[in-house]
Amino acid sequence: MRKRPLCTAAVAVLILLAAVNIWFESAISNPCTLRRIIPDASQVTVTGQVKRWEEKPDYRIFYLRDCQVLQKENNTNSDRQSVNKQFKEQVKAKVLQEPELLIYIEQDQKETQTIKLGNQIQIQGELSYFKEARNPGNFDQKFYYEKQKIGAFLWAEALRVTDRESNPLKQGLYELRQKWKRILIDAAGEEDGGALAAILLGEKQGMDREIRELYQVNGIAHVLAISGLHLSFLGVGVYHLLRRITGSYTVGGLAGVLFLSAYILMIGMTVSAFRAMVMFLFRIGADLSGRHYDSPTALAAAAVTVCMWRPLSLYDSGFWLSFGALIAIIFILPIFKNLPAQSLWASVSVNLFLLPILMYSFYEVPIYGVFLNLIVIPLLSVLMAAGLIGTMISLFWEHAGEAIFLCCRIIFRVYEHSCEAALRLPFARVVTGQQDIWKILFYYVFLFAAVLLLRKKEENKGEKRSRKKRVVLSVLLVGTGMTILLFTAQVKDKITITMLDVGQGDGLVIRGPEGKTYFMDGGSSDVKKVGEYRIEPYLLSQGIGSLDYVFASHGDQDHISGIRELVQRQKTGVTIKRLVLPTQTVWDDALKELAEMAEKEGIPVFTMEKGQCLTEGKLSLTCIQPGKGEMEETGNSASLVLALRYGDFDMLFTGDVEGEGEKRLVDHLQGEYSECVWDVLKTAHHGSGNSTTEEFLKTAAPQYAFISAGKNNSYGHPHKETLERLKDAGAIVYSTQEEGAVTIVVSEREFTISGFK
Repeated sequence: MRKRPLCTAAVAVLILLAAVNIWFESAISNPCTLRRIIPDASQVTVTGQVKRWEEKPDYRIFYLRDCQVLQKENNTNSDRQSVNKQFKEQVKAKVLQEPELLIYIEQDQKETQTIKLGNQIQIQGELSYFKEARNPGNFDQKFYYEKQKIGAFLWAEALRVTDRESNPLKQGLYELRQKWKRILIDAAGEEDGGALAAILLGEKQGMDREIRELYQVNGIAHVLAISGLHLSFLGVGVYHLLRRITGSYTVGGLAGVLFLSAYILMIGMTVSAFRAMVMFLFRIGADLSGRHYDSPTALAAAAVTVCMWRPLSLYDSGFWLSFGALIAIIFILPIFKNLPAQSLWASVSVNLFLLPILMYSFYEVPIYGVFLNLIVIPLLSVLMAAGLIGTMISLFWEHAGEAIFLCCRIIFRVYEHSCEAALRLPFARVVTGQQDIWKILFYYVFLFAAVLLLRKKEENKGEKRSRKKRVVLSVLLVGTGMTILLFTAQVKDKITITMLDVGQGDGLVIRGPEGKTYFMDGGSSDVKKVGEYRIEPYLLSQGIGSLDYVFASHGDQDHISGIRELVQRQKTGVTIKRLVLPTQTVWDDALKELAEMAEKEGIPVFTMEKGQCLTEGKLSLTCIQPGKGEMEETGNSASLVLALRYGDFDMLFTGDVEGEGEKRLVDHLQGEYSECVWDVLKTAHHGSGNSTTEEFLKTAAPQYAFISAGKNNSYGHPHKETLERLKDAGAIVYSTQEEGAVTIVVSEREFTISGFK
């Protein structure tokens, strides 16, 4: 480092920035001043300049900068004519300033078709704020946009252009991007053209969802992101080409910089793009000045620049993946320089460094990703070159362009078949859960200690014995680091029960004392793709890659929609070993369809009726009702009711039981369960006024009551009268509306309850 003063200074500045970032995190991570002034769901009028936009099938997303926000005094909906009047009143009113806002506009609004980048527009609509994660492992929408300095959004109800002055360069590049995308899709087909658009243009909207997930679980999703690898290929390629043609470093360098700048401006500025641009400038500067290009210095300078541009990037997995891959190439790969198959060792080096980052960010490790990348990365250069050449030729000779795109289609088939083959191998996906920071730090300490040992220069080159000792010691150090990282102590003599926040619905996860996992209900009526976006991320973050038992209490969608998703995602999601339904006599069409779907996916389907019991050590799950022939009706009343016992702890799971079903449950509780003291009640039907009657509460007498209901749901759950009944019964209420996910940790004699929020 003494020979790299700039690198040393950059690292010092980076450490300082990181320390300031961590110390003042709350101040840095709250850019939205509107949140403190304007309530959520308020009617506002916004004016701002169009920075960029994204096309969706049914709507557009506009990114506005230099926004002025005016809250309506009378916060009610109004028609489009009020916009002009509101705009005139801004002159007299105090207007709030906001750096950037996100605007959603439906495609059927004609005004959207004439908007250009740089235009100033005025929008009237309902202001909303991005939501925080409601469960461990879930996507934090609020923090994601805060990293981009965006704190709020609104759906446009009315819109007009107030200034048509545009940015010709940005608008031209946008139109070029859209035209390029159309050429790719027309020439290569919807599926492959969409994939090429993702690789070359960063347009992932047209990418086939199943293919994208297939790439992700196999550890090759980086080919679909505009990464430094892509940009280096393009920028350095243009630079070398023009340098050879012109014989001038200056001409080649300037052309490369201009091309790369225009390309980044077209696709959008990301962390990896910014990093690649800075490092490319260092390379060009070194060549023009006749100096040696020092990649550690360029990398450190790029990291500092990114952190000054977007301080919250330090909390972004994309930042660590982008910079981590290069750190591995610069510092770890050289220890393998004398070995054959350098591409293999490059892949090993990158994966060694990125292992903790993958575990922390994505909760699983694709074991065969190391080998898949040996196929993927070399072919990526061919893929990009064919995509670029095919696009240019298609402009003049369509059929010739299609012939070149055929090469791209072949490469995509190789990718897909390789990924599918890898998934069929044993241990293709190892779900690790989100690892603790202290484990990650220990791993890196051991890893860097091993690297330093192997990079140590030998005073006597003939001392092979010393070299062998260092190799053995280094392997032991890395092995120790991996052991610490991967080791998860099994918590014995304890169980955990988590009521997930799934919006308006139910979803409970139980981890038994011997490691088995149970999932009770899973669905939502107001959260789209609740299985993929809320249930599955939580399970993976907890290291749960498979569920031993999945219970569906009844067939309502707010209880099984997520289960349906999990069943359909057996190839790339959490696997289900057994599906358990109530006795077949109470099945409705939804449960019948769910059973058929599960059997089609190879999941065994079982039924559970009154008196049947599952046990795991001292844990028991007993069905209280319904029994065979006990009920003829379907739906809420026929919900599967389960009793959980572990040591002195008892919990009652009631589904949506109400009416005759609840009356029958009271009889059972007064009869065979009269000696049972219920510590926790999973309140039926999300706290509906039609369930959890006074008679039931008098019989059950729970100490705590859990309620799963969506925030501001249209049903008014939980009902006021239900909450009053629970209070009168002496039950302490925990609700997902207030707490997010609620978790109970139970030992044989005591238990603790905590909320996620």
